[in-house]
Amino acid sequence: MLSIWFDDEHEWWINGKAFDRLFESAVDRGQVPATLAHYQHVANANGGLSFDLIEREVAAVLKDGLLAQAAIDHTAVKDADPSTWDGSYRVSLERLLGLFEKSGK
Repeated sequence: MLSIWFDDEHEWWINGKAFDRLFESAVDRGQVPATLAHYQHVANANGGLSFDLIEREVAAVLKDGLLAQAAIDHTAVKDADPSTWDGSYRVSLERLLGLFEKSGK
């Protein structure tokens, strides 16, 4: 499990495999620039990632890119059975999207 801290109010716990899937999808589809791809490895190596420790502009690009890709990927797996890998990924994406939906940030 990884702990992704976007800020003091938004922590997302995610399975490392699901995080990798989202991050790689975001890089592959241009939501996150390839020059920032190393942050995936930073998160995996450290058991998570705190966006407060990253330059503000870089953190904003990562956050916006991951959220945008999460919305796209969620649409692709929205009907997946929860007992499948796609269904588990869907639940992870819903948790991420729900963090920001509730706060409006």
